Amino acid sequence: MNSSKISNNNWSSAAGRTEKYLVPFLLLFLLIVFLVISFLSEGFYGGADNINHYFISRYSWQRPELLFDGWGRPLYTILSSPFAQFGFQGIKVFNVILAVLTLWTGYLTARKLNYAPSLLAFVMIGFAPIYFIMIFTGLTEILAGFVLILAVYLFFREKYIASAVVLSFIYFARSEAMIFYPIFLAAYVFKKQYKAIPFLLVGVLFFTVIGGWFFNDYLWLIHKFPYPVHHKIYKETGPLLHFVNQRDYIFGIPLEILLVLGTIILFRQLFSKQEPVRKQSFYELLLILLPFAGYFAMHSVFYWKALGGSIGLIRVITAVMPLAGLICLKGYDFLDQKLKSNPRRRNGAMILTSVIIIIVTFITYHVPVRLDDSEKTLKAAAGWFKTSEYSKKLVFYTDLNFPFFLDINPNDIKRSALLFYARSIPTLPDSCVVVWESHFGPHENEIPLDTILNNKNYRLLKVFKPEKEFTTLGGLPYEVRVFLKLPADLSVDDLARTGWKQQQESEPGRISFFNDFEQAVSGFHPSKFTTSFSHSGSQSFRMDTASLYSPAFVLKWKYLLERPVETGIWVSYYIYPTAAFGKNPPSIVISLENGKTSYFFRAKNLKEMNLVTGRWNKAEMDVQLPAVNSLSDLLKIYIYNPSKEPYYIDDMNVTLLRKRK
Repeated sequence: MNSSKISNNNWSSAAGRTEKYLVPFLLLFLLIVFLVISFLSEGFYGGADNINHYFISRYSWQRPELLFDGWGRPLYTILSSPFAQFGFQGIKVFNVILAVLTLWTGYLTARKLNYAPSLLAFVMIGFAPIYFIMIFTGLTEILAGFVLILAVYLFFREKYIASAVVLSFIYFARSEAMIFYPIFLAAYVFKKQYKAIPFLLVGVLFFTVIGGWFFNDYLWLIHKFPYPVHHKIYKETGPLLHFVNQRDYIFGIPLEILLVLGTIILFRQLFSKQEPVRKQSFYELLLILLPFAGYFAMHSVFYWKALGGSIGLIRVITAVMPLAGLICLKGYDFLDQKLKSNPRRRNGAMILTSVIIIIVTFITYHVPVRLDDSEKTLKAAAGWFKTSEYSKKLVFYTDLNFPFFLDINPNDIKRSALLFYARSIPTLPDSCVVVWESHFGPHENEIPLDTILNNKNYRLLKVFKPEKEFTTLGGLPYEVRVFLKLPADLSVDDLARTGWKQQQESEPGRISFFNDFEQAVSGFHPSKFTTSFSHSGSQSFRMDTASLYSPAFVLKWKYLLERPVETGIWVSYYIYPTAAFGKNPPSIVISLENGKTSYFFRAKNLKEMNLVTGRWNKAEMDVQLPAVNSLSDLLKIYIYNPSKEPYYIDDMNVTLLRKRK
């Protein structure tokens, strides 16, 4: 390393003294800025994985096996668990602290390698778009990036054993980071630091022994590896250049230019006439460029070939962004040398570059981070559930955001549980609630919507849709559906078999059912469902001389309610009279029966409604029902046609308005 290069980094003794005080100020300033953004951010980049990591860390003190959960990454879980005890904001604070430590280590590495101005490491790492937005999450990539840059810094400080020890734990922050082990192994060999090589096993041996003792399985790292080579769900391939195509969201244009320039400079210096420059360039290529490029290429191939469950998430690149930031600084260093004779321009260029990088990042990602549309929808579902009559019931869900927004322990099986596999639907306990959403539900959890909709023991309570419709994984429209599991003995009251459909509750305590008579009903000849007249759809039901009763709405009271309530009921039909009704006109009937007799009966004849012949008329009736005698009592609604007069009916609607006593 030549002396002129070293002096360029410090510019002057005065500048060096200024930097000595500026660095701690910048660290404190960035810590405060990141914390403020984090606390103002209701949302989080990266989706429900944030919540899963948070739950694993939060409840690992109650369930120690979570400390060794492979998906949760044991190193991340152990280090973040104290912070997670303070809630989700606590685990985000952990990532903010890690990010600031990473920026400091990146700055120290830049100084050690004489990249000028080293202060730009704070900007080129911390304000790279993908790294910046990932700071305010509960995800593991920030920890992996810190471990990696610390190992690199210790290597260039010639602390080879310490470097190997630090790197040995990186697998337990990001499993795919095992790619870095052979690279560092080669570096120790080239440096002839053979004593450092065995220390690459420290982290693996530590977790093997501790986890092996806990699980009574010293091959647990293999047996509990969370990512199969060929994932049974995530098997869609993507373009090989997916991450390249997403470069603006990862680096931003200013850093893309500097990244290319820095790469060129590193290779050019490899052929320098000065041996110290060639030697340093070789190790910079080996330990900075190669890990970055190798990791980037590896994830590109994973997504291209659908390996290891890859779905092309660009956030994974965050783990090597500290190295990418150093490469960018290497490129800027080349430009900086052109201005070394003019300190004012030099400082101005540094400030302008920083401002441009920061502006691009804030344009690329908006902060504070808001909840995305799916999270808003689940939060609305959780808010409804909290205030509903079902709030104390056991609830099953397919997205961890639901218990997160409820602020309940997802491991408390007496309160809630994550739902997997379609075969579990028939086995769930009676009176439980199922919250299904269309992202994780049909994919990770393997529960297609039809599995629940076609099960007659489930009643739809509510449907939640985002304000702005969008499609999720698999091209499905995003929605959240809430179901109530009914007792198995209600199979006789299968609504679907009788052509009835249930509408979503538009407000608490309101249930609506309708029948458009588009489906033939058991017990009635198909010819009764005619296409001659229809109010909606293609057909209606024909009442005639053979029709004493219309198709009835019949339900056990337990299907509707599980506790005594005051219930108002509103019924409507569309009626098409072909002639004026006679002396004994048909009537809409509402009754409650105990299986033998009717103890509540109300009727309203159609003649009193002044229906106009030769057109569709809306006939309505409403009553206040008494308290039922038993939950096994039947509610029946139908049209009684004593004179067997001819007319048509369509679009029957039954709405129950319930109010607790």
